[in-house]
Amino acid sequence: MDLGLAGAVLGGMISGLVVDAMWRTEESLQTSNQQQQYQLLRLGLKDQGQFHQLAQSLVPSGGPPPELMSLIIDIVKKVLGRSVRLEKQVARCKRKDLIGSDFVFHIVIPHGCVTSQPQVTSHQMLDLRSALQGVGLEAKMRSTVLKIRHQDGNLEVSIDLVPRKGDYLNRGQSHNNIRCQNAARVLKYWVRVVQMIPRRSHDLEQLVVRADEERLEDDTHGLELFLRASRLEGYDRHLPM
Repeated sequence: MDLGLAGAVLGGMISGLVVDAMWRTEESLQTSNQQQQYQLLRLGLKDQGQFHQLAQSLVPSGGPPPELMSLIIDIVKKVLGRSVRLEKQVARCKRKDLIGSDFVFHIVIPHGCVTSQPQVTSHQMLDLRSALQGVGLEAKMRSTVLKIRHQDGNLEVSIDLVPRKGDYLNRGQSHNNIRCQNAARVLKYWVRVVQMIPRRSHDLEQLVVRADEERLEDDTHGLELFLRASRLEGYDRHLPM
């Protein structure tokens, strides 16, 4: 055989082996990653305390990505005025629309010298939604909040913008819903990340709302609510219990 031809054949074989090895390595890494995800869920489903720790571990640490917040703040100021600011909220008592939210920001319009703080109107919130969508962000208006979603690796960051004063807000809607937040967060992780099922986050949040129509007793952190929501559409079949 011609040495040049033999070299080409040998080079092709080596290239093929390298590609095959890379593919097998990637497949092995994916399998290992999925095993870790199942182990994480198995531990989190043991009891209420472990479930709460699991849910909180899925919250992006340190706040939303800085470049994302810079973009959102810039859009808010363009729509509502340069003096407007966003204030991060840390309290757990939130409106029902905040289910599954990682970060909540109040839209604050400063007081004038004579006038009191003006209210944000529903029309302004719709203008803000359109402006955010115009720069490629996923933004949807719920009954009381403007919800923004952003995918950051395996974690989905959810940001809610709520006017501190709005002409359309019903103040009677506030209540503690940490159970719903935990259940929704873990359900989205289980369905979208671990099982890689392309289900919309909003649809999964609505499953949690449906499952919570009959309030569960002694479900302090949402474990039972998560299990009930999973059963509604068969997502519980392969849970690592």
